[in-house]
Amino acid sequence: MTDLKVSTMESLRHIEVLDISDNHLTHLPIGSLQDSSLRRLNLAGNKLKQIPDTLFVDGVSSLELLNISNNPLDRLVNKQVGKRLVLDFLEELVATGTKLKELASHELLHMPSLRSLNLANGTISNIAPGTFRTLNQLSQLNLGYNLLQTMPRERLRGLPSLTHLNLTRNRLKQLDQFPSDSRSMKVLDVSGNMLTEIEEHVFRHTESLEKIYLGDNWITSIHPRALEPLDRARHLDLNHNNLEVLQPFVLHPIERTLETIKLTGNPLVCNCDTLDLWIWLQNHPGQVESPHLIVCEMPETLRGHSFLTLSASVFCPQPLILNMDIQDTQSQALLVSWQAANTSAVYGFRVSYKAIGDDKAPQDVITSPTLGLGSREYLLEDLEPSTEYQVCVHGMAKSLGLVHPHTVGPTAESLRDHERGLPLHPRPHHVAGVGHRGGGARGHGARRADRTAVLVGIFVMFVRYRVCRRPSEKGAVGHGVKPNGAPPDYYSHHHHFPKVHRDDEFAC
Repeated sequence: MTDLKVSTMESLRHIEVLDISDNHLTHLPIGSLQDSSLRRLNLAGNKLKQIPDTLFVDGVSSLELLNISNNPLDRLVNKQVGKRLVLDFLEELVATGTKLKELASHELLHMPSLRSLNLANGTISNIAPGTFRTLNQLSQLNLGYNLLQTMPRERLRGLPSLTHLNLTRNRLKQLDQFPSDSRSMKVLDVSGNMLTEIEEHVFRHTESLEKIYLGDNWITSIHPRALEPLDRARHLDLNHNNLEVLQPFVLHPIERTLETIKLTGNPLVCNCDTLDLWIWLQNHPGQVESPHLIVCEMPETLRGHSFLTLSASVFCPQPLILNMDIQDTQSQALLVSWQAANTSAVYGFRVSYKAIGDDKAPQDVITSPTLGLGSREYLLEDLEPSTEYQVCVHGMAKSLGLVHPHTVGPTAESLRDHERGLPLHPRPHHVAGVGHRGGGARGHGARRADRTAVLVGIFVMFVRYRVCRRPSEKGAVGHGVKPNGAPPDYYSHHHHFPKVHRDDEFAC
């Protein structure tokens, strides 16, 4: 059909839905829709250059939905249409797949009641200032798959009811701060653009946002305070960007409400800088989508490895415990003290020890309770005289006692290897805990090593000591006596460079 006659339409005055799509119509004659009761009109797939003047001149005031997609539109509304000719009840306009290159400021004045505007899959590269200024009721705006390179904040001014904004697959290189009347926005999709960073104040006026799609961009950085206004965010998509590092404090403002985060396809550098992210993701396993697809890009030795199945010690191979010292305090007690590197990955320490020697039966490892992050010394008591001891200090990773679904395999295997190498059996030895010097009560309570905890650092510069009897003790050894009150003999062996250990091993 290439033409629509007025006489044909006279018999259709009372119909409410009319579909004349996929024809060859170039216009609708004036008068063909006069006194019409149309509520829904589908003109998609014709050869129209604009919304037909007939709709305005004939006053189709009942029209609620107009679909004019897949027409070769070069404008929405003819400039000759009077400003007072409006479609008062039109709530939804669908004009996808057209040849529109720009939106003029006057065109949407004729549709003040729009609630949904879909202009996707076009060639729009420019939006005139003030284009949306009269659309107070518009809640959904779809400009996806166009050629927009910029979206200045004032272009979106005048949309106080906007809840869904789709700008996906354009050519945006920068995301400007949204205007102050954007507080109703709940869904923002700017995926598939050319964004390189998210600046501090971008979301300042969008505190109602619940879903943010930032995937398939070139983002390398997110300002530490960029997400602070988003205390209702439930879904954050950062897939396929250029993030080498993402600091967890960026996510802290939204972690209470966050249900899903996507991070696959980023070139993560798996080193000390990403250890905090590893810990954060381990502590939020239910929120990480497709965790097995988050992989390392660098260093080359870890390229392609699943980020979350790595052990924490892989990220920072340098020693966590920098130095360690032993002091004799009594004939059967030693005070262990240490210096530790600063890292937010650690929540505390443990001290383990066991008697060693060729003439000794296999001994159990005795492990202290978990000591606080500020602890730097621990008292070993009830030691056996004339006995060598191997002492180790362990750094404990934050809140990683639970085995999560995406790490259960490697963890279980690690435990099996550990059990083969060094069996642990409970034994009623007592060790006393000491906090900072001069503070805290000394308590007793030997514990079996907690093998489900994940260690981020093990001090492999182990120390071996021989505890000697004092001269006053029965059977004291003469060569253990030193002049001028010097402590008894002992000897130690120091390994100044860390050996490679699995993260659950207690052997030093």
